[in-house]
Order: sequence, then C-alpha cells, then structure tokens
Amino acid sequence: MNQDLNILIPKSDIPVHNGTVRDTSVIEKINGNTILVGKNGTGKSKLAEWMVTNMEHLFINRSFELSPSLPELDGQEFKVYIRERIHHIHATKELSIHGSINAMSLKRAKSELLQKKKDAKSPSRPSSGFQESMAVILAEDIKIMSQLHKEVTEKINSGKIEEIQIPRETYSKKLERIWNSFFPYISIKIEDYSILANNPSTVPIDQMSDGERNALFLLAKILSIPDDSIIILDEPNTHFHQSIKSTVWKTLEEEMPTCVFIYITHDLEFAVKHPKEHLLWMQEFELSGDTLKWKYEEIKDYQNLPEDLLISVLGDRKEILFIEGDSNNSIDIELYTYIFPSHMIIPCESYSKVVEATKSFANNGSLHYLKPLGIIDRDYHPQAYLDSIKEDGIEALEVAEIENLFCVPEIMEVIAANQNIEYGTVLPDINDIIFINRLKNEIGAQSRNMARYHLRYKLEKFDSRNMEKTSFCSDFEDHINGINAEEEFEKAEILYNEILTNQDIRECLKYYNSKGLYSNIASVFGQTPRGYKDLIFSLLESNPALKTQIIDGLKKYIPHCE
Repeated sequence: MNQDLNILIPKSDIPVHNGTVRDTSVIEKINGNTILVGKNGTGKSKLAEWMVTNMEHLFINRSFELSPSLPELDGQEFKVYIRERIHHIHATKELSIHGSINAMSLKRAKSELLQKKKDAKSPSRPSSGFQESMAVILAEDIKIMSQLHKEVTEKINSGKIEEIQIPRETYSKKLERIWNSFFPYISIKIEDYSILANNPSTVPIDQMSDGERNALFLLAKILSIPDDSIIILDEPNTHFHQSIKSTVWKTLEEEMPTCVFIYITHDLEFAVKHPKEHLLWMQEFELSGDTLKWKYEEIKDYQNLPEDLLISVLGDRKEILFIEGDSNNSIDIELYTYIFPSHMIIPCESYSKVVEATKSFANNGSLHYLKPLGIIDRDYHPQAYLDSIKEDGIEALEVAEIENLFCVPEIMEVIAANQNIEYGTVLPDINDIIFINRLKNEIGAQSRNMARYHLRYKLEKFDSRNMEKTSFCSDFEDHINGINAEEEFEKAEILYNEILTNQDIRECLKYYNSKGLYSNIASVFGQTPRGYKDLIFSLLESNPALKTQIIDGLKKYIPHCE
C-alpha cells in the first residue's frame, strides 16, 4: 500500500476554508483504505471535492513531509506527478460508452486524461475520461511490447535465448482477465482499437446492462491510473448488484496494491462487509459562508454498530438478516442477496455468532422497528437445538451446508436445461456420485460427526442449581450417566443407512454434510467445480426467466422466504 501519499481529511467538527487550506493543524492525516458512510445530506461528495483540491495543493507545496522514495522532481513535473495520482471518480447515473478507441501516444493520452479529470466537475458527464483511459491502456501496451521486442532482440543477438523471460501481462489483457472473472457469461476482447463483447454472439458494449457498462468504465479508469495513487470513489456501487459489489472492489484493490482506495457511500452493507483500515461515519455537514465543517466518528466495532448510525443509514429498511460466513465468503453473501434483495445482510462467521447477534439485536429496545432474522447451516445440529432458537427468529437451512443448495434437484434441472441435457438421462450418474461414491464411503465419518454434535448439545444442557460441591458433582455425574454415546452413534448410523437405501436426494442433502459435493456433480454437466458455481451465479445475474426458476427452487430450502 502507498506509504508516500497519505489521505488528508479535515478534522471532525473543525471549520475549514471552502477552498485550499494553508493551516495544516486542521488536517487529519490517515493511511490505508478508508470507507466514509453516511446518509444523504452529510456532505460526502463535497468532502471528496475538498480532499482532491487540498491533497493536490498540500502535496504540491510540500506542506507535509513527503517520503524520500518519491521521485526527485521539481516545478511543473512534480505538479503533474501529484495530479496524476489523486483521482475522484464520481457515481454515474447514465453511463454512455462506445467501443472504438482513439490511437495516440502515451504522453498525449495521459495529458488528455488529466485534462478530462480537471474538466469533469459533474456526475452528469459520465463518459468523461473513458475513451482517454482506454487510450492510456493501449498506449501502455505498445510501450510494454516495444520494450519486450527490444529485450528479446538483444538476447537473440547476444546468443542468450535461454534468458528470454515470459512477457508481463499487458494492461488490455489484464482488463480482459478481470472483466471475465466478474462476468464469465459475457466475454470482452480488445483488438484493433475496438472493444468487443460476446454473449455468445457479438454485442455492442453500449447495449450491455448498466452494471456491465459501469464495471467496464471503472476497470478502464482504475487500470489507467498510475501506481501509488489515491483513488476516491463516490458511490462506488451504482448499478452493481449486491452479490458483485464487494468482489469488484476487492479484486481491483488486489490488482492495484500500492494504491489507496477511499469509498464514499450510503451503502451500510458494503461499509460493514468490505475490508478496510478505517470506517468513518459521516454525521453532520455545515456550510457557512466560506467555511465548511464535517462531523464524523471512526467506527471500530463492525459487529456492534452505533444505534444512531443504523437508524440514520438504514432508513426505511425493516429487516436485517444475520448469516454465517464472512465478507470474504462469496457464496453465502452472493446467494442470500439474490434471495433477500430488500434485507441488510450481515455475515457473522459462525452459527453461534449468528445466534448471538440476532438475539442481541432483537433485545435492543431502541431498534424495535427493525426485525432481525438469522439463518444458519443445518450442519449436524439436533432438532431440539434448532427448535430452541427458532423463537428468536433463527432458523436452519433444509440442507446441511449452503453448498448443498447447488445440488438440489430444482437447481440441477435448471442447469441441465441450460446445457441442453435431459435431466432424466444424467440422474443415474448423479445418484451414483451422491450415494455410492460419496455417502456410502462416508457413513462412518458422518455418523461420528453427528453423534459428536448431539453429545455436545446434551452435555451443554447440564444446569445444576446446587452450590455445594458434593451435590454439584453428583448432579453432573447423573447428567453424564444419562448420555449414551453408543446410542447416539447408532441413531446416526441408522439415519444415514436409511438415506442410502431410499436414495432420496433431498433427504441426503439435509443430513449429508460436505461442502465439496457440488464439485463432483459439476462434471455431469460438463463443468469444472468453479465453472458450475459461476454458471449458477451468471444465470441469476443475466437470465431473468431462469433466475426466477432458481430462486423459486432455492426458497424451498431457505427459511424466512416469502
């Protein structure tokens, strides 16, 4: 991460000049990726403009001590260096882009991109900078290929062919690779100064969806920005579906590891889930004459957000859904955002944290208008335990693991139809994989794991009220003597053997606990494990008819669905 240029932000509740600031004592200096979250009217966009103006001004005038690793530049060259590394990318309401790219030198492309940055004062000019960004990318490619040609020629002429190295990835190939990881169902190719999309036939890029065009716009903008830059993104998730928004930015941060990203948003879900060094809650904004003042607070505990923040940002949203997994577990978050589009979804890592968070939120009287719900994997939990948490709004999936949802008959039938496969013809192969290749060989392990869960649950039910040691120990021994490990193991064994005999896929998926089962099923449909999962999400994203079928099928196994 960039250690040369720090984020400069006015201190909370301190008036600053509406323009360039000379008094550095009113400036807060922070480092690392930062998210500013707050409701509309808290001056977030105005703050972004102030930050760009003042970071450029203060860095150019060396008002703060700069890192010695910065290049030794003076005068106009240093001004250009700084201005090339501080960027404010606005949210776009109507994104207009086209596929032809103007050929120009790298120097001219960078100059025109920098000029566009100076001119683009309003989000009403959404296409501003896209063509210039693409021109920079292709000019950088020419520079890379020219340097490669020179190096290869020198190695050949000097008889050192074995020293020729694999060429580095060009910017356009990087753009194609990242794009295809976001949207595997529609490929992008850049050739002959044009951008082509294929889904599966050629599609003009200006006819792609809002989310797809926005992703292409942002990819071009980000990849044309130099390393060691500060990038301020105003409402970064405009047009993005909830399932992809965090993935996009985590990927771009990984691709640009020396850049610092500042996100300005009213999207509390994104603010909580997305990895960051700082989360600032924007509370108030005041404009008085030539002075500006922002009031904000840094949030440290993402699991226990301040009540005022939740109330101010959530607005009319009435329901919060706590789930297992974390912000890096895309399956949980991606899948649930399609099923519960109107909920705020908060990942809580483990089932016990889901239970704890849901109960805690429900018991918060000041947030009585918000309805907290929880969903956990069924795992090997005893039915008695699941019944006990149901009254608190926490329910379990009708499958052992969320990954088992990819194997339910309703989903496999959709995938078969999409792949032009008759589901009935591959069902025997699916049954062999599930029951013979997997369950039959794992009955012992599955029975053991289920018995462990049930024994632990019974052990935790011990609750002696005696305060005298002998009586307490006697109560515990009586409790232990009432727990029969052999009986629990045999009950589990009987259950799995019955499932094996009956070969009921739905019953098997309810109790057979294995995250990797879908990776075996994928081959039946001619897919790799990753390809099978991506295919399901791409259909949810791009095929409205099949999306409805998939969601309707999944709702049979997911609680709290309408």
